[in-house]
Amino acid sequence: MASQWFSGSVQFSDRARSLGEDEYSAGLGLLKQGCCVEAAASLSRATELRQDHPEAWTQLGVALVGMGQSLKARDCFERSLALSPGQPGLWSNLGVLLLHAGKTAEALQAFRRALVLEPTMLPARRNACLALFTLGLDEEAEALFPISADRSVLRSQALREKGDLEGAMEAYQEAICLMERDGFSFPISPGKEFSQEGARKALLAAKERLDAAGIIFFLLAGTLLGVIRNGDVLAHDKDLDLGVAWDVKREQVVETLCAGGLFTVPWEQGILPPDRQWYRSFIHAESGCALDVFFVRPEGDRLLCGFDQHPVPVLSCLTAFSLLDWSWMGRTWKVPDPPEQYLVEVYGPDWRVPNPQYNTVLSNPARTPESLPVVLCLGYFMLYEAMQEQKWGRAKALSEQIQMRKADPFLVDLEARIDRYAHEAQFLSGSK
Repeated sequence: MASQWFSGSVQFSDRARSLGEDEYSAGLGLLKQGCCVEAAASLSRATELRQDHPEAWTQLGVALVGMGQSLKARDCFERSLALSPGQPGLWSNLGVLLLHAGKTAEALQAFRRALVLEPTMLPARRNACLALFTLGLDEEAEALFPISADRSVLRSQALREKGDLEGAMEAYQEAICLMERDGFSFPISPGKEFSQEGARKALLAAKERLDAAGIIFFLLAGTLLGVIRNGDVLAHDKDLDLGVAWDVKREQVVETLCAGGLFTVPWEQGILPPDRQWYRSFIHAESGCALDVFFVRPEGDRLLCGFDQHPVPVLSCLTAFSLLDWSWMGRTWKVPDPPEQYLVEVYGPDWRVPNPQYNTVLSNPARTPESLPVVLCLGYFMLYEAMQEQKWGRAKALSEQIQMRKADPFLVDLEARIDRYAHEAQFLSGSK
């Protein structure tokens, strides 16, 4: 089939087609095992042997997303769609990549193509609504998606993308009120529990790989807190945190950890543009444990560390530190020297007192002033999610920590309602 990607017709020998199918099958098998690096190599060879193979282009794009290479993945999806345009799911996935690359108008067209092919596709409809809000086409967005908490969340995300953080917070408040009005009828997924045993396995696996590659890393954030204070990873943590120097190549870290399917890049991270500088996320295949690697940048006699967000990254400004050897699990680990100074700066003077509800995003004392408006937006979003999941203790704690940053009468009233919801949930639980 002729396409915009090739001039004239492309002829393939029977042997090339056969080899292309072999490489495609091998790549697909590797991809199913989570071996994105090796899968990408096989699938790339498949597309070289058979450039008219839409499935190979699609799966190569999926493998590249699993390596965090969204720009190359986008090219693969476009090649597949040029060969076989009747793929609504792929149009939707392409739209997501375009949306995160800032190509909102092009993303909207991709979502519309998906909806023409499959009008009931909810992800495409939601993302089209988000694109319309981002483009300022509010009436079209509202016509596409019924009034609901979900629509208000989409509007808040669009406002945050455009830098209107006050408007985004108001939209999150609206979403919370609509959720209360409509009832907490969302399906609750318990998610994968954080396992200390799995976390230890993930850390040891990451250490072995990074050490072999000559990449110097050190324990940070909650992982450091657990090891220094408790002698183990925190039982209530949600992920692991490592730091590396700013000049370490991001691609090297990804390829080192992802080789052989040891770790994968989660989809929500893989779709983001590769120009993100501050961190990369991974999932340990065996344990399912999440691992964040932060790139720490010197700034005079200070260090900057954080994560990428819109419209500005969320950063902490820390006293510069050297590294100290720390013995744990029969291994030597690098930690900030002295670790106590780092922990005071990130968790406050009471860092030795366990507080499972402490939220580092919101309450980290070392946050830069430029980060705080984004931090508040994230706080409202996390509050919305906690209420959606009916985690009332977490919701109350998040509300209190938001108010430590900025007083809000809306939250004072909301906390009273959260207490009522928690009491009702306790009563219903006890009556079963």
